[in-house]
Amino acid sequence: MTKTIRAALLEEANKILHGKRSEDYGSVESNFGQTAALWNIYLERRKSIEPHDVCAMMGLLKIARLSHKPDYDGALDLAGYAACYAEAAKLAPPVSQTVKSKGKAKK
Repeated sequence: MTKTIRAALLEEANKILHGKRSEDYGSVESNFGQTAALWNIYLERRKSIEPHDVCAMMGLLKIARLSHKPDYDGALDLAGYAACYAEAAKLAPPVSQTVKSKGKAKK
């Protein structure tokens, strides 16, 4: 009997969830519980969720995972979410930063 795509996918997901991923991030209850706590704190000040909020919240997910087991890829993901946050929120460096980066000192 040929395996269905859904059966193959669920089999692979089961191996991931009960293997290294669990070792790296801790139990589902622990990791998602910590993530939920961080998201609740973040959302206390929000009336609606904007695209940059998604970046921030995904960064908090990474922080929850990194608190269980620090790793380079997680830190890289966190930096990526920070960069996406700045772009999604349309942030620009302060004028003083821009002037300094062009080699001119602001007086």
